[in-house]
Amino acid sequence: MVTETLFYMGRNDANVSRVSWKLWKIVRHGRKVTALWGPAEVVQRKVVFKYKAQKKSWWFRSERLAKQFVLDRVAQKERRGYEHAPC
Repeated sequence: MVTETLFYMGRNDANVSRVSWKLWKIVRHGRKVTALWGPAEVVQRKVVFKYKAQKKSWWFRSERLAKQFVLDRVAQKERRGYEHAPC
């Protein structure tokens, strides 16, 4: 099982605090890939989901395709300002 966890903190004028904290996690287990995302908070020096995370799963024909999908999605999130979450 391969897991990548990314964290985003950025400006959001729609919030009272004017800051948005987001957590995005992707898990690959063989040919199955699952992404989880949602609001984040820091609890005991660890970044966790604030509420129940939204979730979506994909199945691929091969592990190679699943691995490439994960790499592409992580790169996409990093381009949007996400960083690897301190664990």
